[in-house]
Amino acid sequence: MFAETRRLFRTPQLAQASLVATIIIGFFLGYIKDHYHTPINYFLFDVGLAVALFFWLTATDRLRQLTLPNTPLTPPLLLFYAVCFVYIFISDMPLLAGVSAFRGWCMASLAFLLGYDLIHSSRQVKTYLWFVIGLSVISGVYGAYQYAAGIESILGQDVVASRHQFATYATEEGELEFRIFSTFVSAGAFGSMMAYASFIALALAISDKVTIREKALLVIA
Repeated sequence: MFAETRRLFRTPQLAQASLVATIIIGFFLGYIKDHYHTPINYFLFDVGLAVALFFWLTATDRLRQLTLPNTPLTPPLLLFYAVCFVYIFISDMPLLAGVSAFRGWCMASLAFLLGYDLIHSSRQVKTYLWFVIGLSVISGVYGAYQYAAGIESILGQDVVASRHQFATYATEEGELEFRIFSTFVSAGAFGSMMAYASFIALALAISDKVTIREKALLVIA
């Protein structure tokens, strides 16, 4: 039984599934926070990425050999992590705030090293890119719905007042309008992801390795 469990935890598919789940959480974290008010929501992305990293380390020999993928970016990343770690203790911020900042600076970039081990073919890369585009389309459609229906009518005054009271801009007439954030935690994150997804879709559309049907879907997206 224990041997079977160990083999299960050592399968790269679990790391892949955890990574996919983490990407989904990242896309819909704002929606989750707005509609389900629990403290765990603030750690969902970190938990998902930590689980993916755990399965990655246990499915490879990285943990046993204490090694990382040998890439040109690995040394700069390690230097960056070291500087961030030292900064926790030499800065004036409280220790807990420093640890939180270290998590924000460093944890997400570990996905690069994880992806280096998990993704081995251009087909896998293409699958992930299509996955991101699909999620972006969903977020874009929901963002359009937010704009048409109004954020206050969707979320209610209490949620807007507690979470999005500063997410506004002034129109030429002097009226305050809410910035559309869709399923993300902020309008900036939503806009950045839409621009990023548009770039991915354009890059795929002009590639000679996609079919006519795929090009049509990319144009629609």
